[in-house]
Amino acid sequence: MILTSKSGRQCVARAAVIDRTHTLRLIFLAALILTSTRALAATSQCESHAARDHETLLAWRLENWEPLDNRTVLIWTTHSSRASLVKLARPLDNLTSADIISLVDRDGDGTISACGRDAVTIGYDESGAVQIVSIRLLSERRTVALDEGAELSRLVLSHV
Repeated sequence: MILTSKSGRQCVARAAVIDRTHTLRLIFLAALILTSTRALAATSQCESHAARDHETLLAWRLENWEPLDNRTVLIWTTHSSRASLVKLARPLDNLTSADIISLVDRDGDGTISACGRDAVTIGYDESGAVQIVSIRLLSERRTVALDEGAELSRLVLSHV
């Protein structure tokens, strides 16, 4: 159905503006979809690589943790004597004195990795969470060395 006014020109002009607006919206939507699929593909490639190289954690398997400083923490999972060295994007205030930390699975995929927005927070409050930039599964020897180093530095500091 085509609507015309007495002059016939206004409807044509409005139709051209509406068509241009719809065209721009469609172009924007197509660009958004293309960008999103590329981002998802890059994230899934990163997640696949991280899983192959043991650079992921399952939050529900968190068994123990030991902060090395406010930006680095050792995390053990159940049934493993090897810790993962987790580095954060920036220092997390009071990490070295925290009683509870939480691993935050922001992309909801069930794994914690440095591929997305997964983070570490003190307690259960996600508002102060700091993004994880790397996770590296350590050998048993390196785990013991870093854990003993943390214990040793605490002993030295407590006697000063």
